[in-house]
Amino acid sequence: MQTPPEDATQVPVHPDRIAAALFNTQFAPEPNKLSQHQLNAFAEAVRAYTMGEGIHSAHVLGNASALNANTFPTGQIVNFKPDAKVDPITLSPESLHVLVLCKVIAANGQTLNDDFFKSKLSALDEAVPQYADVPISSEIRNDVDNTDDGLWSAELGETGSAGVVVRRTGASSDYYIQANCTVPVLGRECISELTRASESGKAPTWREFVNSGQFAYWKQAVIRQACRNAYAVAEKLGVGIPTINEDATYRQTADQAARVTAYPSYTQWISTIEASRSAGANGPRHTISQYIQCSPADGNFQPYHFVSMGPSAGYAAVKLQAGFKPVSGALPTTTGRIKGRSQVEKHPWDPEEASRISAQCTWEGKGPTAPINDRLHPVAYREFDDGFLAKNFEQQGWVKTGKRPMEEWHLVTLKIAAPKARPL
Repeated sequence: MQTPPEDATQVPVHPDRIAAALFNTQFAPEPNKLSQHQLNAFAEAVRAYTMGEGIHSAHVLGNASALNANTFPTGQIVNFKPDAKVDPITLSPESLHVLVLCKVIAANGQTLNDDFFKSKLSALDEAVPQYADVPISSEIRNDVDNTDDGLWSAELGETGSAGVVVRRTGASSDYYIQANCTVPVLGRECISELTRASESGKAPTWREFVNSGQFAYWKQAVIRQACRNAYAVAEKLGVGIPTINEDATYRQTADQAARVTAYPSYTQWISTIEASRSAGANGPRHTISQYIQCSPADGNFQPYHFVSMGPSAGYAAVKLQAGFKPVSGALPTTTGRIKGRSQVEKHPWDPEEASRISAQCTWEGKGPTAPINDRLHPVAYREFDDGFLAKNFEQQGWVKTGKRPMEEWHLVTLKIAAPKARPL
């Protein structure tokens, strides 16, 4: 290779070009095509990580969404180099978001069917508030042993939901209480602390961050909140679910009984951050991966991978083969939103569909004159069809076997977060 003369003009590579090359789009909804917002957001991430040097690799999945210019695009996997300094540019309170599913156990003489749960919609509404007066936060974290130093109450937050889904197999129906949530107050506080550290030149590396007590508390808090929500729903609906004593809970007296909470049948991250191993030119390399509305999947540990088709539709549960690991390192956890709020509000509702959703779903402030929650509109999300299955599973190495490669876990009843801000 010839060395350019010293007086030759050096043209720096534009971050957009690095972003387009760095973010693998082979599984994207439109292959090799990024929206302008995606390019802008990815270019900012490239700048933040020393023109991409701190990013090992990245993927755009088939549920990618870039409708909100104020947020980092969803449906992405970003694999950071462990020694890269954390920049909060890709983080949000939704960066850790979990789903738990708890099988309902019928009591003696109790008959469980769809009508039983639908008749308890008002009880579900009371079970879990959107915002708690005392949510879990960094203020009550004991930084010595990472336990609670005070009481806190569970909530749905800005993006959570809780309710009942049904898995129908032949003549039988199995009901599960589902709860998914983040911990918005604690998440914002963690991000603010990282931002202050970055601005003062003391940002931790990704390795330091994921190994910190602060991160462990944030991550466990999300699971604990989801389990508390599921337990509260079971209690209000008057049904049984498996339970366990909650770890790390504050007790007012030494002899106080441990807090009882839900023990999930299935737990799956909707979005998460984890240490991982990513493919490299010289073999697998240790990385820290941020999964945004996608999560790692391994058929050896959980036979199903759950994909939300929108809150009003339930879940597609795809059966995974033992040993299967996706090419990108993760599978989508939602089909992805394709219409923004203003587009949904203008889209006419099918009267029968609107009636069904109104009879099954509730949200904070729901009433005769309240606008329907835009997140419930079916046209806001992609379909889980053969094309979505092929793009996001088969092209990632999953083998389609049998007549029913997936099960539909239908929505029975639901409380969903309303589009409103936390009260001051």
